[in-house]
Amino acid sequence: MIGVPLALLLNVSACFGGGALLLRLLGLDRRVTAILGVVLAFPLGMGIVGWLVFFLALFGWLHPGVLIPVLLCLTPGVLLLRRPHRMTVAFNPLERLLVLALLIVVGFYIVVALGPPADADTLAYHFSRPKQILADGHLTLVPRAIDGVTQLLVQMAYLPALALGGEQALTLWAMVTGLMPALLIAVMARDWLSRPWCLVLTAALLSAPAWMFGASGGQVETRLAAFAIIAAYGVARAWREPGWRWEVLAGLAAGFYAGGKTLGLLLVAAAGLVLLVRRRLAPQAALGYGVAAFMAGSQWYLWNWGQTGDPMFPMLFRVLGLPDGPLWSAAHHEIFRDLFFSSENPERPGTWLAFSYPVRAILGWGPAMWEAGRSGPGALLWLLAPFAVAGLFRYRASLAASPLIPMTAVAALFYLAWILTASSQRIRHLVPVLPLFALGAMVAAERGAEWLGVKRPLAAGLAMLVLIQLAGQGIFAATYLRYLAAGESREAFLGRTVAGYPLALWLNRHLGPDDKVMLSERQLSYHLTVKHYIASEILQASIDMRRSGADPAERWRQIRGLGITHIAGEEVPADGRPVSSWQQLTADLTANGCARRQAEVRWRWVFSRALPDLGSAETQTLILVLTPSTCSYGR
Repeated sequence: MIGVPLALLLNVSACFGGGALLLRLLGLDRRVTAILGVVLAFPLGMGIVGWLVFFLALFGWLHPGVLIPVLLCLTPGVLLLRRPHRMTVAFNPLERLLVLALLIVVGFYIVVALGPPADADTLAYHFSRPKQILADGHLTLVPRAIDGVTQLLVQMAYLPALALGGEQALTLWAMVTGLMPALLIAVMARDWLSRPWCLVLTAALLSAPAWMFGASGGQVETRLAAFAIIAAYGVARAWREPGWRWEVLAGLAAGFYAGGKTLGLLLVAAAGLVLLVRRRLAPQAALGYGVAAFMAGSQWYLWNWGQTGDPMFPMLFRVLGLPDGPLWSAAHHEIFRDLFFSSENPERPGTWLAFSYPVRAILGWGPAMWEAGRSGPGALLWLLAPFAVAGLFRYRASLAASPLIPMTAVAALFYLAWILTASSQRIRHLVPVLPLFALGAMVAAERGAEWLGVKRPLAAGLAMLVLIQLAGQGIFAATYLRYLAAGESREAFLGRTVAGYPLALWLNRHLGPDDKVMLSERQLSYHLTVKHYIASEILQASIDMRRSGADPAERWRQIRGLGITHIAGEEVPADGRPVSSWQQLTADLTANGCARRQAEVRWRWVFSRALPDLGSAETQTLILVLTPSTCSYGR
């Protein structure tokens, strides 16, 4: 390792340099302002780094002696970034107040980044996958749907920071990459808004619950927002300027999005459709866009296809007519389809949901699974809506000429495709296009408020919104501030913020290098130092955890085949009637002499790490050690 400061500096310079090289290669660096070129370069460079690291991981070239030269090769590109001819730094009193608010917002992000990672999804795979790949020395398959076999371009961009600077560099790097998209949209907004309105827009976005929830950890949506913004911007410029350059830029950005998340395929389609509409549906006109998108985002789909037979594992299992195998089966696919999609889509997709979802999500009137409470979009769009309608009406005659129309159209088409395809109704999946909606709404609202003569009430409402969101941000960051200010130990902090952390501590202390534990608490993956396997009834089939239809003898052979020596499972109820697949497993193994009780680990499931006073539930995990010598199923 080279230390946290050098690791951060090298990653930052590589991203700026790689993006600048790409802009120069496309001949676009002189077609944008100097400051816009800088903020465009960073996310493009991040996409390039993630794209390159995939191949380094594929061939096992993850040693610092390889990573450092690769990053250094991109760094000289920073010399291509143009310096603004004149940078105005004088702020009036209002702007100083807004800058202060932004500094407070960023300060909260820094506080969170200085603490150990604690977000469940971040620990389950956003940070644990790069850590695992580094430990293995090469790209490895995790045969688990949704978070195992998936697109990891953003996580690959995390990997150099972790490899070169350790966990602290990783969390700080995640903070930097989470903040940059908001800066990008703020700089773009200067084409339509004055500086105070741009500052308000940035503060409102960064303090929104959904943004803080995602950007404070490793979740990819806020980072993907930069790719969505660039793709939409590239399409808008392609509408007005003939040629292939902007189309290729839009394709690369959309492809990077697809390489970071399967839902990026919807953005590829949305941006491509808007581009084709301008080109009068002539496919050859968008050839550069399509080729660029394929080059930027296809490698993960091709690799997953080669490993599992399904480029979108396991979504296309039935479509491709794949046979049952060790990774997936028709029986598991039915469970996955029935249980996973029903839980992720509590309300029936359709036209009514498409119209009602934005309002209900903002106001928190939807099902709990939408997560509007902890990761909602905030009330920015709801506040801007009436003023934006007035602005759209006032300038209706000139709307067709505005670049904001194709940019917003890309976001709208993405939203419609998302809400109607029944993939998942969690609000976080809309975060990548939230800045596009916010930009369009803010510009229209500012114009409408000016026309109506009510700019001061709108400004007051926005100020109140930012203050409320700042208060929420402060509550979220308080648990990390307590860790930093009180000198709390790492174990104590994680014990009160990560569900099941005492279980991870017990396993790390009592299991050896030859042991391997099977468990269900996937958020422990990052903090486990022992070999482990995350089993699930729904998301994996390598170990048959179905509550009905599973063959116990075959399941035992699967467990033994994966080298499992211990199981962290659930106690069978006192009445002897198992109600979960894990309880069934416990009952079966102990009854057939295949396992014996080793220990019981008690821990508390805290309902909210930001608001621990909301309560917790005591949980007990039973540790079983396998006993092949006495198992009736054989060794």
